[in-house]
Amino acid sequence: MPGWDDKSDLETASPESVPSNFVESETNAWLEEKEQQQQSNDDADNNKNNEDDDDDIDDEEILDTHGNVPSEQLRQRLEMQWRVASHVQDDNCDVYQPHTCGGEPCQLCRGRGWNDCRFCHGTSVLWSRPSLATPPTSCKICHQGVETCAYCKGSGWIASWTDLQTSSR
Repeated sequence: MPGWDDKSDLETASPESVPSNFVESETNAWLEEKEQQQQSNDDADNNKNNEDDDDDIDDEEILDTHGNVPSEQLRQRLEMQWRVASHVQDDNCDVYQPHTCGGEPCQLCRGRGWNDCRFCHGTSVLWSRPSLATPPTSCKICHQGVETCAYCKGSGWIASWTDLQTSSR
């Protein structure tokens, strides 16, 4: 509440304001119980945050029956890291600007980084077919008629170190 400070009423109470039936042991027990509840809530929050960190598995990862990442995917990750590291050491290469590292324009978006929306076809308006009398609605999928290119993730470039051989699954 606004105007309240962190001190409890017991710490700031004057001796005159303490009721005559005040029992200190009951209050201490109540305070200890509240502290334990707060501690258990904090522990539960920490456990929840730690569980959320375990969800960093890529969508395309396939796990084996024991929950481990297959060796082929691990090999591809390691090879990708080596390629990025080798290009980072190159003086002319800035990994945040792939065109400086021998990349090529994305073929799907033609180097723009975006494509027309698949649903409204770039108009940002959706029409319903059954009755043309109903008013059009704005497209909820895109942003002003365009979508970020899924292949190049909006950069417009495909860096040379991203072209890894993928094995058939």
